[in-house]
Amino acid sequence: MVSSGCLPSIERNLEEGKYSEEEKDELIKRLLEDSENIDSRTGLLEGPEFVDKVAEKIEESYSNNKRDDDNSYFSLVFLDLDNFKSLNDRYGHCVGDKVIENVGEVLKNNIRDEDIAARYGGDEFAVLLEDSGGEGARDFARRIYDSIVQEEVWEEKDLDYGVSIGVAGYDTEKGFDSEIVSECLLNLADKAMYCAKEDEEFDIFESKYSDMMFRVCESRGYDLSLVEKMIKDYRPVGQDDYDAEKIGA
Repeated sequence: MVSSGCLPSIERNLEEGKYSEEEKDELIKRLLEDSENIDSRTGLLEGPEFVDKVAEKIEESYSNNKRDDDNSYFSLVFLDLDNFKSLNDRYGHCVGDKVIENVGEVLKNNIRDEDIAARYGGDEFAVLLEDSGGEGARDFARRIYDSIVQEEVWEEKDLDYGVSIGVAGYDTEKGFDSEIVSECLLNLADKAMYCAKEDEEFDIFESKYSDMMFRVCESRGYDLSLVEKMIKDYRPVGQDDYDAEKIGA
């Protein structure tokens, strides 16, 4: 059975002939069913579909945990381009669209079948990494950061833009409501990203929180202001050399 992961990654592997004929039929059917939820500019999932997929993935992992007596760790990585509006104003939407497309390509080329990537909205992107712990997610974020800022988008223009990245993680052993976890992870990674955007030294931040946040949200219902109050802190991620072998750690 082929993993029901990221569609762009699956499309790439289909082109490279990595699946059997039976697997190809299954995946082509899935691609056709999900095509209406794909962002036309990047080929990534759209934001609303991504939120649903995160909850589905977490719920699916709970079932697998019970069957295999094994737990999964999910990490959510949130990206926002820096100076994108200025770039659009200065060079026009043609150049801005090219930057967005290139970020989409960077993400598609760096995720696995089991991961999910989305253009969350405008110049924001999100990635769910399955079975990827803290160090694996941090290495992924560093790798994506390096690829985006080093990418030559337009040979004739020296484009001044960057990217801010936030990271949050969740161990499925905790067993909290999947929809609550999905909402919390998105906001944790989003807030970490804003810390990176406001910091003058680091471009990647990771959120730190207690399990009590999930427990309270389950009992009282999801509340963004409540989540923000219960976040312990954010810490910067050093952009030193990453280890590709740790991406699934």
